[in-house]
Amino acid sequence: MPSATRAARPPRLSGRRAGPVPGRYPAFGQYALSATRKDDRAWEFVSGLDFVLDGIAQRLGI
Repeated sequence: MPSATRAARPPRLSGRRAGPVPGRYPAFGQYALSATRKDDRAWEFVSGLDFVLDGIAQRLGI
């Protein structure tokens, strides 16, 4: 009998693979393969601050 966690998961899509389809979106594929992680503290702070300020502005209707 499957566990509750396993039963709650959606079914897997067979035949799908992760990543862009080659040849269909070449610019997106090149960007995705050349992307790097943004782990520096300054970027994390600025992007987090932007999210917070955007949320406040949305809430206030500004």
